[in-house]
Amino acid sequence: MGCKLPGSSLATGYWGRNPKQHIRELEIPEKLKVLLLDKLRAMGRPVALWLLVNENTPGVFPCTCEKETMQASDMKCLSCYGTKLVPGYQKFLHDTLHASSAEHVADGTYTLTSTVVDYTIKPNRIKLANGVLTGTIETVDQPFSNPDSGDWEFQVAAYRKRTGDDILAEFSTNAGGTWTDLTLINGAAKPTGAGSIRFRITLTRTTVVNTDSPDFAILRIRRVATERQNPIWGQDCPVSTAPEDREVPPGTILVLRTWQIERTQRTLNLGRQTDWTSDKAWTAPLDAFDTTITGDTPPARIFDEDAGPHPFYQHAYGIERDERMAIYQVSFNEQLLTFTHQAFFDRRTQKGEVYHRVF
Repeated sequence: MGCKLPGSSLATGYWGRNPKQHIRELEIPEKLKVLLLDKLRAMGRPVALWLLVNENTPGVFPCTCEKETMQASDMKCLSCYGTKLVPGYQKFLHDTLHASSAEHVADGTYTLTSTVVDYTIKPNRIKLANGVLTGTIETVDQPFSNPDSGDWEFQVAAYRKRTGDDILAEFSTNAGGTWTDLTLINGAAKPTGAGSIRFRITLTRTTVVNTDSPDFAILRIRRVATERQNPIWGQDCPVSTAPEDREVPPGTILVLRTWQIERTQRTLNLGRQTDWTSDKAWTAPLDAFDTTITGDTPPARIFDEDAGPHPFYQHAYGIERDERMAIYQVSFNEQLLTFTHQAFFDRRTQKGEVYHRVF
């Protein structure tokens, strides 16, 4: 290759025809990514990750808690957690199914027997009709997959208004032929393999005289999607049986907290002080953990584009076990045309914040 800068004959630059091809042939981006994965594997901490849903997430519905006057959602809403979209969050590397009053408001597909939507308050929940003691809400079938016969977790957000109120949640995997109490979902009728599941919620009160009705907001079930987890992370430490020595427990990822941000300030009464304002952490692209995600595509990154709520993670082990950390100001490195890692600031969440209500 000739001189690239006229008047400087020795400044010949790269001799090949395509410097980009040279980087590709040496697999420099891939080498960098692998070295970062090795570092993460050696020193990373296992955490569970929750991601916000968006308009493109399958099965998402607009939440009915949004105020029409100021276009604001309710941070205390257990259906969307202040995100305006139901179900609000999904736990990464988990399969989550949900049924909600917001879904029925959106498409009217549930079968309501002696129950009605309460449009007088937001969010619009489903309650008993006037003058009845008991009623049911039956959802439509939705597909499920559980190839490894893993256990299910569940949560029902429904509200008893008076002593004696009762709320019963059930599921059926044969189109309503038989029903099983949701608390027995990991028993003999556990949904395994592939099929369809529907839910039935029964609301009951003891009297209809001057009493509010119990009401229903949302039901969720989820399982660890072990079939999607990258097998390179699933190995045990050969000299230990302790759970914390498992490199990445099913349903978690690895995060490495790197440097602390320091700020020194001097005040009249306290003198010089050094304040650690926040920590910074990083992790691999999400396709390194979930084999169904294509590398160098948007699903491989952690999105945080709004003022809040934010994505968050929860420590799996150690002295910070069960602590939830909010993620914000996410940055990405793809300078070599390959997404190698993502970094973010995090902070410990407080007990009164929405993050501690998220299922």
